Amino acid sequence: MNIKAQQENIDRCRFCFMCRHVCTLGRVTNEEALTPRSQALGLSMILREAMNYDEELVKNLYKCCLCAYCKDWCQGGWDFPEAVKAARRDIVEAGLAPAYVSALKEAIIKDKNAYGKPEAGKDLAALIDKYAGKAENVLVFGSDVLYAMPEAGEAFINIMEKAGVSFTVVKDENTTAYELYALGYADAAKKSAETLADKIKATGAGRVIVLSPDVESFLAGDLNELGIDLGGAEIIGGVKVIDEWFNGKKLSFKKSYNKKVTYHDPNALARETGVTEEPRAVFAKISGCDYQELIWNKNEAHSTGSQLANQMYPELAADVVGKRVEDIREIETDVVITSSVYDKLALGQALTGEREVVDFYVLVGQLI
Repeated sequence: MNIKAQQENIDRCRFCFMCRHVCTLGRVTNEEALTPRSQALGLSMILREAMNYDEELVKNLYKCCLCAYCKDWCQGGWDFPEAVKAARRDIVEAGLAPAYVSALKEAIIKDKNAYGKPEAGKDLAALIDKYAGKAENVLVFGSDVLYAMPEAGEAFINIMEKAGVSFTVVKDENTTAYELYALGYADAAKKSAETLADKIKATGAGRVIVLSPDVESFLAGDLNELGIDLGGAEIIGGVKVIDEWFNGKKLSFKKSYNKKVTYHDPNALARETGVTEEPRAVFAKISGCDYQELIWNKNEAHSTGSQLANQMYPELAADVVGKRVEDIREIETDVVITSSVYDKLALGQALTGEREVVDFYVLVGQLI
């Protein structure tokens, strides 16, 4: 039973109400059953053989979008999202995964992404062929960039070229290990992750630059849980490394951007990898940019959810995005910038005709 390794997390959370008001699903639904405390109470009873996984608990555990707000908010430092992932592995191993979860898993394996896209962007694929080989840095896009927003990947390659950075890319990249592991399919995730790790190590790169915040978080943390390493290579996100290049004078902005802008912090970037100041430091270097801060920002930014949650519970996912839109409407701004594909697409759809939503990498690429 995977949750046995999480018993201390579970027991610390089961009677504690201190994160219920920041829980993404708790805020949106006002359902106590969706909060960490309630789910931990159910898991603690399973640990003590007082109950088994039932349909309602299973469904609620899969509604969690793993935004890590409860973990970040916790004064005791307890990590309930890890307990959720462990519980999902138990559910899968027991053959109790709902049909829509197993269907999503099969679709992810088939399409190599969670967006249902049959193929990656053709222009980006051509660039990948151009840069395959060995280099000091290896660029990992993430399936969300490759399939759902390839223009972000194209923009980042343009940024690297202008920075004069030696880099290569992973040929036939497959980063579905993140999604599979989050859904509880550890064996399938490990198989995918081992293939990716072998390809990364084959490039000889000492630094792995990752565009997708979720994939960056997975490679920096969950990969170790699967017993896989990258040969000692450093893992760094695209947003952080861009700030580094600006500070090192490898990049500079050539164009101004005379708009009121704000930044939405993605879950994994702000709460898992701690990258919050770097994007704001980049905005401060843009001439004419009038930066407006959201009330709930940085590691306390309200979540938009995730693409996995959107696939399983689209109506609930829309409500989660709607709550973040309410935050955005509280300030005067023309443009919302974010560095997560799902956040960009979800907020862009919700704010159509109201505010412009722009990808961080695309914006930087246009202004340098």
